[in-house]
Parts: sequence; C-alpha cells; structure tokens
Amino acid sequence: MKKLLLYFLIFLPVIGFNQVVNHFENTNSQWFVASNFINTNQENPSHLGVKTWIHSTIGDTIIDNSNWLKLYSSQDSLFQNNILSSGFLRSEGSKVYYKSDATSQSHLIYDFSLDVGDSTLYTISVAFDTIPSWIYVNQIDTIDINGEPYRRFHFTEPDIPYQPFNIIKEVWIEGIGSVHGPLSPLYPMPLDLEWGQRIDLTCSFSNETHYYHFASYYTECFVYDVLDVKNLQKELVKIYPNPAKDFLTITNLQNDEMDVEITNNLGQTILNTKINSNQYKVDIRNLKKGVYFLKLKQGDTIQISKIIKE
Repeated sequence: MKKLLLYFLIFLPVIGFNQVVNHFENTNSQWFVASNFINTNQENPSHLGVKTWIHSTIGDTIIDNSNWLKLYSSQDSLFQNNILSSGFLRSEGSKVYYKSDATSQSHLIYDFSLDVGDSTLYTISVAFDTIPSWIYVNQIDTIDINGEPYRRFHFTEPDIPYQPFNIIKEVWIEGIGSVHGPLSPLYPMPLDLEWGQRIDLTCSFSNETHYYHFASYYTECFVYDVLDVKNLQKELVKIYPNPAKDFLTITNLQNDEMDVEITNNLGQTILNTKINSNQYKVDIRNLKKGVYFLKLKQGDTIQISKIIKE
C-alpha cells in the first residue's frame, strides 16, 4: 500500500500538468479565418473567391472586476489598417466567455471539459431565420500540434431544415477554438455543400508561436484570391528558399522598382526598403525562428507571401 501511494504521489503532478497552450489566455493570440464566396469574371465563370479575417487579442481590461482580453479583427494581411473592435474574451478554467461590449451580457462560447454525449446550444441562421439547436459531442480524439496532443471535440449536426446540403461540421480544438474561427459558436454558419462553401481556421498563433495550420488545404495563413472584373493580378516576384535560415532571395519578375516590407505575425515591421534590381537578398540571420509576412508593392499591384525562418 505504501509503495502504491508513493507511486501515485510521484506521478500525480505529471498527470495533472497540461501542455496545451490556451490562446484565450494570452494578449497576443491570432486566428486566421478564410471564407469563400462566388467570384467570377468572363474568363473564370465558376471561380470561388477567398478572403481572410484575422482576429487578434491585443491587451486587456477590467470589466465588472474581471479581466477580459480585447479582441480586434481586420482583413488587412499585416493587421495594420481597418482594425475593428470585436468584443472581449475571458478564459476561466476550461471555459471561455465572450462579451460584445463592456455593458453587454457575457456568453459561454467554449467548454473544453465536455465529454462524449454532452451538448452545447447553437443558434443557427437559416433562410432569414434563427433556429436554436443543441449539438452533441459524438467523438473526442487528439491532434498533434508542436509535439503536444490537443483534444478535438467533434459535434453532431444541428436539427435544422434544408439538410443534408446545409451543415456546420463543427469541431473544437482544445485551447484554440472552432475550426471555423474563434467566434464560430456565436455565429455558426451552415455550409452549402452544393457549391463547396468553406469557412476555415487556416492558422493560429499565440505568444509569437505558430500552433495550428490547416496545411492539408492551405499553404498560406492569409489567403486572398479575388478576381478583378478586368484582369488577374500579376505575380511580382519569386521568393526562395522558403523556409530559409540565413538569406532570402527575391527575384524581381517585373524589373521595376518596388517597395518591400517584412512584418512579424503581430504586424510589427522588421524590414522596410526598396528593390531596384532584378534580384535582392534579404539577411534574416538575426530574425527569431517563426512566421513572417513579406509585402511587395509595385504601383497598384500588391503581393503578400508568408515566409518561415528556420
């Protein structure tokens, strides 16, 4: 009995230690959410466009004697322009709460202590109507993120009209949130499978570390694919190698002067210069390992690429 008790006491701290990084506790977390829409022109009559929203926690505040993170959103890839206030988030144990403003009622949007058979209430918008429906956890598995197992909560479909073509395919990732974005439980959007509608969390970051990446479908965190009614955007440069350790080579395909800006995932500018030659080498040896964004501008044409420092 004494040996068994000693074994339990030795291993209890290890069992109770959770390596999952809770994005909802940190003041510099980011979620990249891509959604598609019908976007055609004469040359591309069946094209689906894609736009990305970035949601970011920046700073905190006290509301009713509790600490809340400030949530902001933008469609600017560098998160520098057109930034909107999107409410407040608070993590308490395994639960995450949301307030749209300082005086509004708080809403429970996540409970990562749910077990198979437990449920959560979603309000689904369908055909200009809202339908409350309970969805149930029908499976819990794990996904490997940065070498750690994160639990995934798979939910049943809500009982709404117009199925099977309209579904929500809800899955939560512990500490990160819905695979459709952090605010998905507030505004669950049925996906029309007939035309291939998608709303996806492409990437997540917290404390300047890259965690989730839907790499099987998206090579980039920020996706912008919108056709112009007249022509497609031309490619400005080739970038290699990517990922890179020491130097990044930018080949200027247009041979014209262009502005070059590199920012980190928090939107902070690391490099700001101009390219006048057809090839330019960027020294990245002093950069920390992680994800950065390269923005190139030539006239009215802008190209944004994700680069990875190894």
